[in-house]
Amino acid sequence: MDTVEHEHELISRAVAGDGAALKLLLLDAHPRLCGYVSRRIPADLRSTLDAEDVAQEAYGQVFRRIGQFQPRGADSFQRWVLTIGLHKLRHAIQPAGGIWVITAKRGRTSASATAHLNQDKLIPLGLAAGLVDNKICSISNNQSAMRFVIRKADRTDEG
Repeated sequence: MDTVEHEHELISRAVAGDGAALKLLLLDAHPRLCGYVSRRIPADLRSTLDAEDVAQEAYGQVFRRIGQFQPRGADSFQRWVLTIGLHKLRHAIQPAGGIWVITAKRGRTSASATAHLNQDKLIPLGLAAGLVDNKICSISNNQSAMRFVIRKADRTDEG
């Protein structure tokens, strides 16, 4: 039996309620999920938010919903798990809350003369992480603060 056939067999067994098959699928998905989530944790949250914790939250949802899973092509189980992981990460960032980031104003350096990302560089980074800036406030002559939130259309009330 080749790898693809073996995965399809494990998926079929897991959907039918075989916990051992689901465990094997999740062990295989774990490195990819943790890497995927880790790359999407905002830098200022990395000391308080761990990819392993987000993965464990995702696995809880996978266990609850595996009976509803429907394979849709190659790698569909892994893609499903990654999607759940991304939703759990977004939920961990508090959907109605925001992340404030202090930046140097355009053409300025910070009061400490350290190099900060300016607004022109920070906005694309937020967009790449699935966040949008919705507020800017002035802190000093040299610094501003930007608030990033999850796009309203992407927010979910799922727990």
